[in-house]
Amino acid sequence: MFKASVLLCCVVVLLCGMYAAGEKYHLMFNPNHSADKRNGFRDLNAYTMVKESKMTIMVGEPMAQVHYEETINKTGWATLSLSTNSDKSDEEQAFAAGFVEGYVTGELFQNYWIGFKQYTFDTSQTKQLDAFLDGNFRFMKRKIAEAKNSTNPEERTYWYQVSLILDQVEGMYAGYLKLMSEKGVLPVLSLADLFKFQLDGDIDDLSNMWSPPSFETMSKFDLESYAIFKTKCSAFVKYSKDRRNIFLTHATWDTFQNMLRVYKHYRINFKNVPAKLVSFSSAPGWLVSVDDFYITSAGLVITETSNNIFNLTLYQKTTPETLLYWIRNIVANRLATSAKEWTDIFAKYNSGTYNNQWIVLDTKRFVPGAARSDPELLYILEQIPGDCKVASVSHFLDTSYWASYNIPYFPYIYNISGYPSQRDAPYIGDLEGVKRLIRKNDYQTDPFSDGDACHQIAARCDLNPPNKRSQAFGAIDAKVTDIFMAKTNTAVAQSGPTHDQQPVFTWNSQWDKRTASAFQKPTHSAAREIIEEEYVVDGSLPSNNQGKAAIAYKLNCEFSNQKDYILLKILSSCLEDTINQEFGSLSFRPFSHNGLNESMNELCFIVGVEGISLQNMKLVKNRLEHVIENIRVHNALLYLDKLQMEIQTLFNYSTHYVQEGSLHSWKSSTNSKQFLERFSNCIGISQTLLELRKLIETDTSACFQSIKEKYFLSNSEKIIFMINATKPIELAKESSAVQRSLLLESKVTQNLDFKPSSEIAPSFISQRVESRLHGRLFLNVQEANGDLVDISLTKYEPIYVSATENKIFDIHYYPIIAKLINRIGARDATDALMESFKQQYFPRGIETKVEIMHDRFDWDSVKCGIVVRTQVLKKHLFKALDILDAMLNDSELKNMQPHALNDDMIRDILQTLSDEIISKHGLIGLCHLSSESKVNPVTKLHDYVGGFAQLAFLKSMSTGSLKSVKERLFQFYRQLSSKSNTKLLLTTSSSHLDSVCKVAEDFLESNPDTFDTSMQHIGYGTFVKSSKDKHRYIVIDDDIIPEGHRIICRSVNTTSPITADKAGHINLLVETLNRKLFKDASRPTTAKYTMDGTFILTLLTSSSIHVSILEVVETIQRFIDFGIDEIDEEELMSYKVAAMRELGDSVVYPPHERATKQFMFGITHEDFSLLKQQVMTATVEDISHAAKTLFGAVSTGHALAVLGSKKDIPPDILAMAQGKDASWEVTGQDLNMTVEDYIMGTNDEGDQNEQKQETTDEDKPFCSF
Repeated sequence: MFKASVLLCCVVVLLCGMYAAGEKYHLMFNPNHSADKRNGFRDLNAYTMVKESKMTIMVGEPMAQVHYEETINKTGWATLSLSTNSDKSDEEQAFAAGFVEGYVTGELFQNYWIGFKQYTFDTSQTKQLDAFLDGNFRFMKRKIAEAKNSTNPEERTYWYQVSLILDQVEGMYAGYLKLMSEKGVLPVLSLADLFKFQLDGDIDDLSNMWSPPSFETMSKFDLESYAIFKTKCSAFVKYSKDRRNIFLTHATWDTFQNMLRVYKHYRINFKNVPAKLVSFSSAPGWLVSVDDFYITSAGLVITETSNNIFNLTLYQKTTPETLLYWIRNIVANRLATSAKEWTDIFAKYNSGTYNNQWIVLDTKRFVPGAARSDPELLYILEQIPGDCKVASVSHFLDTSYWASYNIPYFPYIYNISGYPSQRDAPYIGDLEGVKRLIRKNDYQTDPFSDGDACHQIAARCDLNPPNKRSQAFGAIDAKVTDIFMAKTNTAVAQSGPTHDQQPVFTWNSQWDKRTASAFQKPTHSAAREIIEEEYVVDGSLPSNNQGKAAIAYKLNCEFSNQKDYILLKILSSCLEDTINQEFGSLSFRPFSHNGLNESMNELCFIVGVEGISLQNMKLVKNRLEHVIENIRVHNALLYLDKLQMEIQTLFNYSTHYVQEGSLHSWKSSTNSKQFLERFSNCIGISQTLLELRKLIETDTSACFQSIKEKYFLSNSEKIIFMINATKPIELAKESSAVQRSLLLESKVTQNLDFKPSSEIAPSFISQRVESRLHGRLFLNVQEANGDLVDISLTKYEPIYVSATENKIFDIHYYPIIAKLINRIGARDATDALMESFKQQYFPRGIETKVEIMHDRFDWDSVKCGIVVRTQVLKKHLFKALDILDAMLNDSELKNMQPHALNDDMIRDILQTLSDEIISKHGLIGLCHLSSESKVNPVTKLHDYVGGFAQLAFLKSMSTGSLKSVKERLFQFYRQLSSKSNTKLLLTTSSSHLDSVCKVAEDFLESNPDTFDTSMQHIGYGTFVKSSKDKHRYIVIDDDIIPEGHRIICRSVNTTSPITADKAGHINLLVETLNRKLFKDASRPTTAKYTMDGTFILTLLTSSSIHVSILEVVETIQRFIDFGIDEIDEEELMSYKVAAMRELGDSVVYPPHERATKQFMFGITHEDFSLLKQQVMTATVEDISHAAKTLFGAVSTGHALAVLGSKKDIPPDILAMAQGKDASWEVTGQDLNMTVEDYIMGTNDEGDQNEQKQETTDEDKPFCSF
């Protein structure tokens, strides 16, 4: 039956009750007074309710917390966020989660149920429905009991989750009863009713099973009407135009009376559940979406569109001994970690009810800019009674999109379900286009609509004439998310019938005159006509495009005005978290800066937006003011909490966040110090904070409206910055343009003294940082789950850069230190101590993470620093802070001078390097070598055979600058040699060999404790004499080579530079060989492609060198001839992803590490991008061609490097290596022994040492220290 009745009771009570006034509640469920599910409830005073999300826990710890905000008439959505205490059992958490939701929304869903029951359930089927649900409930209870003793862990896990779902429903009912008891009214719903309430998706198929529709007697019009009014959705998945993002959007089709929407966030901290947080669009009283639209913290986005069943014989497979849709959906959402796994879990115990096409996007499988999609990226599942079909449809995204309009995709499902036609869809490619498309209804001009307003993506059946399917039915919302939003469980949502191309829907008298099958006008406007504004459900969109100009307000606030300062501080922070605004092709980003003015007597705030065009100035100004008026109370209180924590921690005030002490090492610049001293001397700061909290909680909009009127509407100090369209836009705090008072439009063409960013490349700078305070540590403490606390410490230093003095310090400087801290903790802590610390303070295995952060400061400087983030138990907070503080204040780390490089600097370095090589000037390379692994030395060789080194270049290298070389060498080595088994290798051109050896000798004399002189064979440093065009070397610890083995290396002499046309194909060949051919090889072998374009094979062998080389080459040749063609698309994509990671193009790499990768390869940003493009667009044929080019001839075109001496090389290999087109070289000690004797360490060492002493300087090919 159609859902065509009117929710009169629901609508009336909704706006007349406590929720109509927009009340916001935050409830905690205290386990000290837990409810008894069997015997009613004890202690009515055990439940404390306070407004909004701010909550002070007075007694015990809450078992669950919920924040509910009724804003339907403002945004179109109510929001509900609940979280549970991870210390409690799963059963307790499930019941408590249901309880708090039932308590705060019980009255709302009771009113909703009254109308829902009338138009959803056929009273003639009540006995059949009750019998089905009773049998289904008995089936679930039996399976839950059986699973407890099952030997199958998957079954135990599955049915355990089903049990928790039942607990959550019972908890919701208990919370509802508690609310009704407090109000002194009788409950309307029974527990059975609440279970029936969850059947909105399943009931249509159950009803059809008991009362089959007569499709054969329906007219074409009636059959089409049935299909339209029984479907629910439209959905699209599409890449952005630059393939660096994916959009997923969904629209719900339903009756317009059903626009009672609640967006929910369930953070239920069950043990061993991947998705702790699930966010979804829903309605009061439902545990599922039914739309359906979900985002899980496991990285999945799930949605669906409905498929009708016209073959009614299929319902024979729908029995009580299956699981209904809503149960299977919750289980899959909680347990799945991939798209394929979600479909596998959901398909179990298929009830054949709510038969949909499910679309599951795994955001973790997305590779920005990739030419081909990962096959695991996008899956669909189509369900009919008794069967489910699953497939990857990722490949559709490569050339088109995935669209779903309630029509099956699989031919089998299509045919057996009885559908008569296929579908088509329009094009989408960017966020704005997605928003327009999902709200599109242009039925008057769309030839495919046949003049029917129902035949559109966003149906508006109300627009049809009375004789042509006119009903208050259609798309009642739109939800959009993308890769970046999904990472924070965020979606942009709009509620109400579409009005982009059509008039706004209104409840008018015409609906009162319709036939009985039409809908009647509700008695109140709860079913709203339209919500004009988009509503961000949670989180914010990432920073986006660059633009042409920026507009800002300059706001001055006196020190003595504490209240205004704090509100402006909160305002500026909230603005930075505002989503990017989209107006067609226009995209702009809000920003804010704050600091002292030059006279040190006022605080200055620069608040505005960047990335706009001049013709949009007025629009942007109005939009900015609108955002200020609509700051959410939750966000305002969040930043008030952070500001209060910072102030009170600085001055050691009492606070419930940090109750004692502060960091024992706290530094601030003169500027910040003076401000803090003045601010702290103002009387009553604590009282001001308290008053502001009450003011914000009472009326947030009025609070910020007063700020807007005082500082914005009467403020003529508006600033406009003009900039080239290709340059990034930033505001400089110290720019003199900021001090000017400029009118909005009268001086837009004035040439300001605002310097564009030419010194700092955006790709090297993080867009978000922990603090903008100069030169001091910044502590951020935020409560996490249960007893865990998130903490981070940040240390920033302003580093000044000028065009005349580029102190080029190696870009890997900070990353190396970060890795060092990540590995050993504090510098003075041993590995054992750090391990003990982790075991004591991180029982859940949470790791401390160190990151490198950069932030633009002004146009002549950049802030760089180390950020230490971790989670710690509350009771160990201060011990952890001491350790983190020690990390950042170590004497070695404290004196670092970090530096940021930009594209121009990199080009300058590369050009200088090129000039030095051409003119035979010296090149100094510093290589960090260590020997941590003794399992597979070839894996270790992968890091440095063939010249892998992190290079520190001098801008001009000459003999006269050797003193600076020595100083830099010492500074670099000091950072590396603390805890790791570090070796140092230097290479230089022959013209500077003597000078560099002298530097090394001086260095050794100055640092006698640096090296372990007990090493006999290689020592801790080696100079290898080499020509200007060949820098191949191997330096390996002898203790990582298994006894009786040797390491040999075969490299192709004809190099293909990394900037060459086919270099990307060689990169991909390397990954293919390593992952497919060499992965399980009996002789450990590794392929590598070096910076200079040399392809190298390295292998460990105990056999003849000649035989080993030929066997490996023959194996590769067979693979080229027969194996490469067997690589399928899925395999090829996995190799591409691995190659991209090696090149540094991965979301797991922060910007500075991606820059380091580019810098190490020694190529420009453009060449680097081209290289990656070659990798992602390569085919199997390209790999095959690259392999044949490298291995076309075995006897020529290669060089052989053997660890040992020339005497150890067999004559045939020596002859092969000395061919016309080949050369050989031997590295390591030039000993008068074979490789076997060298590795085994024979007694000939004494003789060899005597022989070495007799060697003249002219004959020495190297010098060692």
